[in-house]
Amino acid sequence: MTVPEIAVFEDDMLVLVDAGVPSVASVQPDSPGALMGETLRRLHALPVAGCPFDGRLDITLAQAYRRVVEGLVDVDDFDEDNLGRTAEQVYAQLVAERPQAEDLVVAHGDYTPPNVLAGGILIDVGRLGVADRYRDLALAARDLADDFGVGEVEAFFAAYGLPEPDPARLSYYRLLDEMF
Repeated sequence: MTVPEIAVFEDDMLVLVDAGVPSVASVQPDSPGALMGETLRRLHALPVAGCPFDGRLDITLAQAYRRVVEGLVDVDDFDEDNLGRTAEQVYAQLVAERPQAEDLVVAHGDYTPPNVLAGGILIDVGRLGVADRYRDLALAARDLADDFGVGEVEAFFAAYGLPEPDPARLSYYRLLDEMF
């Protein structure tokens, strides 16, 4: 396996030398949704027991709470439907609407078109860990809709193998992303 050379690693930021492969966001393959769905299906098929990182809700909500208390949540960067809300309001909703169960997989944690390179190579894996599959599904669906349209969201879910995703769980994990 080829690993790009590290150009800079400072203050928790890792910059790699150009891997020579564009992201899905910068080039439009025949179907960015299908490419992302197939790639995510393969990632989510990895054995959870082999992943040393924990992104379950207990951990993630504790991180979100710490970010709220420390004033680190950027409310100006909230999605349009949450603009005008406080970080405390969003966090309270996350606690109140927390799903009762998690469908655990090895999740990317920030699964968006810029983080998927042509050929199904993943980058920006700082939030990778065992988490509910909807953590990735929600972000992919949101960004594919915004960047490429609803047809690519449908292609994404078809390629992933989930033709009827749970809208409540998509909404919850999209809201969770507001904290980060």
